[in-house]
Amino acid sequence: MDGLEIARQIKKVVHAREFDFWLLNAQNRIENLLCFLRDPNIEIPAGAEVFTSEEIYPGSYLESLMRSECVNWEADQELKEAERVFLIGFAREIQGLGVFNGVGRKLLELARSRGIRLWLGSPFVENPAGLPPKLYNAYLLVENGEIRFVHRKKFLWDGGKHKIDAETDVFQAVGKDRRAPISTTEYDGIFENRACLICQEADAFFCPKWRKRMTHVPEVRKTRPDFVVIPARWLDKVGTEEKCLQKIALAVARRIKEPLDKFSAVRRRGCLALVVNAYETYICGPVDEKKVKARVYARQSERGWLRINNEGVTRGKF
Repeated sequence: MDGLEIARQIKKVVHAREFDFWLLNAQNRIENLLCFLRDPNIEIPAGAEVFTSEEIYPGSYLESLMRSECVNWEADQELKEAERVFLIGFAREIQGLGVFNGVGRKLLELARSRGIRLWLGSPFVENPAGLPPKLYNAYLLVENGEIRFVHRKKFLWDGGKHKIDAETDVFQAVGKDRRAPISTTEYDGIFENRACLICQEADAFFCPKWRKRMTHVPEVRKTRPDFVVIPARWLDKVGTEEKCLQKIALAVARRIKEPLDKFSAVRRRGCLALVVNAYETYICGPVDEKKVKARVYARQSERGWLRINNEGVTRGKF
């Protein structure tokens, strides 16, 4: 697709709404995010929104508690407890509840000085009265140095292996050798005119292998958002078939033209699916073609960004 056609399709999807989104391929490293925000040659307009991947916090190189892909990984209990303390410390700093190592505070200061809205894949912690801290895998909107919105991940590939507090026992059997995710708490990923699906939640919304099953996230379709944002740390070994995440994003973005589309697509005129994976970002949207209902508008597989606004898509490196 050329730039003019992409811009035309974007305007058909997004009516009378001004937006400026930057999808950052930081290669899953918070150092790269800081580098991006510090670079004086990157002109990010005030009010623009920067989206990161699912995990963008110090220590993501570890076999982290937050990994949704560690299906068969068995951790040493002491290491697991140490990682939990580590993640709680970083989460508290991002939430303004304490000092961890300063990187979270610096991140908030840079986002505030830039005047941007930063979507951050980060752990989130709650402290119920008289109980141990509760740790969530979450996607946060940071604005003016403060957290404005929190979406807590509800669906995992195999929640029983690492037992994040809010994400245990989230699969149920639906037949021989088949499982479908269920949620123990209500989905809370709707914000303004967009929906957030963290990694495996995209599969909970629609799975290309089980095409005719009902979605476990009906709120997304009921809301009819312009944008479905999918921050992820989706590895090749995860998924039911090749390029599963991309197939999900394309199915979500398509326009509804026949009964089968109602099991996948979000709304009749289509939407924009923004995928921010650990090492790749891409934008999917509907097209007016006979045999194809959606395409990848743009992709960034190197350290850099994709920028999408009302006028089209641009890209850059840093």
